[in-house]
Amino acid sequence: MTASGIKTTSRVRTTDGRMGVVVALGGEVAEVMFPEGEEWINLTDLVPARLNPIDELFEHCSTSFVENDERSDDGHSGRWNNASEFGLCQQANFLRHVLRFDPLAGLTNARIEPKPHQVSIVRSIIQKRQDARRVQRFVA
Repeated sequence: MTASGIKTTSRVRTTDGRMGVVVALGGEVAEVMFPEGEEWINLTDLVPARLNPIDELFEHCSTSFVENDERSDDGHSGRWNNASEFGLCQQANFLRHVLRFDPLAGLTNARIEPKPHQVSIVRSIIQKRQDARRVQRFVA
């Protein structure tokens, strides 16, 4: 580990804003894996990267909630004693996997309940467009 807290497998950001993962350290340089490929970069040009909120939650869920994660009296692990934390961690895992494959997944889960007047306005707009297309067909 270096003085700046960078070690192998840590996420880093370069001074120009690119994000990567440290693969190896060698003196004053680090081998960093970027989406474009590997590069050797001077350690002074790297800073530890902040995790996005979902990754922070996932990191929190990966650690034990109880100091000593030994079996409790009832034979279960003491890790998930708090049901709300367990549910939150399950949602974090779900979102992490969903967003990996579909970045627009949040749009499909939106809970929008339009008012009746909003529905009628949208319906009238759609009908006007359909009428305009019919007229264009007859003209052409």
